[in-house]
Amino acid sequence: MRISLILILFAFAAAPALAQEVHGAGCDPTAIVPHNGKPAISTNGPLTFAIVTDLTGVGDGENGMPRRERIFKRAIDQINVANPEFVVSVGDLIQGPGKKDPRPIAEQWSEFNGWVKEFNARFYYVVGNHDIGSLDEQAEWCRQHGARYYNFVYKNVLFLFLDSEDPPPTHIGEAQADFVERALKDNPKVDWTLVFFHKPFWAYMAPAAPDPGWERVKAALQGRKHTVFAGHVHRYVHYVIDGTEYYTLATTGANHDLKAGTAAGELDHFAWVTMTPEGPRLLNVLLDDLPEATAPTE
Repeated sequence: MRISLILILFAFAAAPALAQEVHGAGCDPTAIVPHNGKPAISTNGPLTFAIVTDLTGVGDGENGMPRRERIFKRAIDQINVANPEFVVSVGDLIQGPGKKDPRPIAEQWSEFNGWVKEFNARFYYVVGNHDIGSLDEQAEWCRQHGARYYNFVYKNVLFLFLDSEDPPPTHIGEAQADFVERALKDNPKVDWTLVFFHKPFWAYMAPAAPDPGWERVKAALQGRKHTVFAGHVHRYVHYVIDGTEYYTLATTGANHDLKAGTAAGELDHFAWVTMTPEGPRLLNVLLDDLPEATAPTE
């Protein structure tokens, strides 16, 4: 396992935004693509973007830890200083209705969407099991955000955002696998392909019972340069599988006590990604869980 930590990043000079042709599906054929509506910020150098990981997770049991939204807000502040071209997620953005957060789904999304507005750059949503764990949550996702899986090409890099709950729990459906195969067929000459989704099929599914949809996606990706990112397990792990790099990211404020520490991959962070001719290079920006500052008393 490899972990790189960096505490300070300097802002990049912004240039005019680049257009993106984005294709999405998963709700209906006309589903919008789930982002915050802000433009991507093009820089004069290599493509750079940030990845935030789980803000929620863990069930409603008594041993569950509360989420730490101050960590996510700290990530927003630091990402804005670093000035990436855009920000992506790997899901579990809300808790979903239950003992840990009994509020209606729409109210939980309203709170999260308010934080997303604070990003200076475009933010791309990705579904997690807590985001679409019920039929009501699935309908709310489609109403608020649109597509549950989608793709675009930016600076000759193909971005694939997938739904690992199609349907729940832990599947990629036939229509989504078809969508991936078409996207790859339509973009044979990109420099690299980056794949994002919530649950890491390679670590979460029993080898004896793989998901057929994920097996189709894996087969379609063979022979092209690609890297895969997931979340869910609240632990940063770097894998090399058949010569390809796979990552599970840890937490950006999720309910976790982090007792095992960074050596075991338990940390609050966001990933800063720089694209190079050799593929993506990652820095994990550590987000210390410091107490909120208070005004001095007289």
